[in-house]
Amino acid sequence: MIFQPPPQPDLDIPALERSLELSGLTNSYKLYWFAGLIEEIKHQRTEIKFRTMVIWMITKCWHTVLRFKLNLGAQDKLNEVICFLNEKYEIKTDITESDLNTFLDELDDPEFENYIKGYIRYVPYRLLNSFYDFKDGAGYNKDSAIAEKSSKDEKVLYRINSIDLTITVNYSWFEYIYCNMPIIVGWYRYKLVEYLQRKNPNVPSVIDKIELPQERILTEARKFWKFVINTVEINDIYTNLPINTSDLSIDHFIPWSFVLHDKQWNLTPVSKHINSSKSDRLPPLEKYLDKFINQQFKAYTIALMQGPKSKVMQDYLTLGQGMDLSTGLRETEFKEIMRNTIIPLHRIAQNQGFGVWRNNN
Repeated sequence: MIFQPPPQPDLDIPALERSLELSGLTNSYKLYWFAGLIEEIKHQRTEIKFRTMVIWMITKCWHTVLRFKLNLGAQDKLNEVICFLNEKYEIKTDITESDLNTFLDELDDPEFENYIKGYIRYVPYRLLNSFYDFKDGAGYNKDSAIAEKSSKDEKVLYRINSIDLTITVNYSWFEYIYCNMPIIVGWYRYKLVEYLQRKNPNVPSVIDKIELPQERILTEARKFWKFVINTVEINDIYTNLPINTSDLSIDHFIPWSFVLHDKQWNLTPVSKHINSSKSDRLPPLEKYLDKFINQQFKAYTIALMQGPKSKVMQDYLTLGQGMDLSTGLRETEFKEIMRNTIIPLHRIAQNQGFGVWRNNN
């Protein structure tokens, strides 16, 4: 189902819809500015500083850029301020939106303020462009005209005060968005995913990378790998050492931050130290791919004994065509499917900016 803003006779809903049309988005700024507007309305605030809105923009795309490494577009500069903040203040990639927003709001840093000034020069005006009929190419004069018109317009989404650097949400629009919040949020998320998918056509699970997911639970995976270790000889593929089940951790061969799933065919048992060292980086395939696939085949043959309806076998089924769960695959067939799955994922993830791990153990 595609969410759409519900009709409202006294409001220009088509103008709101046009404001986030994909054809008019050369960068992500309007999308994340609107996300900030939603957050402020959730908190029942109508008079909002430009600075507050920009901080919401950064907060809302922080995990998308830094943890999941999605491309926001060639003309987009939000990634610059995010990289600056991360490098200078070493902010954790799994910081919550609330903590990040508070940190940025309280931050006193001239360089950071210069970034903010760059965004507020244009972004507050551009979301309202669809509400007015201005000719293209008017440049800064168009922004001035939007500010002047909006300051006296109670029908537009918000009024702009370029002197105080604030926006004031008109009450009719505040009431409309606040009362229809689930639908408006759904519509916005659809528009954001549509934009990000176009900028990242080969990246899986984009919809799950627009905010920080909840904590992963790998209890079943640990249970299965302990069973495998106690059944056949299994070594850590990164160290060639036997695995101690009391020191067992589960590594995502292709980083979880890229695939965003816990399917058995991408998991390997390792020590806690190795898992911490590798983190969200890619293993060099020339060194570890064959070891990983050999280990996976051992796990697959054991999973066959649990029957085709087991969760582990259902995970292997997601590898696609060729996965016959009733009789099992020959070793060569299984390994070919694995190679055809892992190698392209590894290449796309590396192109996306995921670094390669160099194991010094």
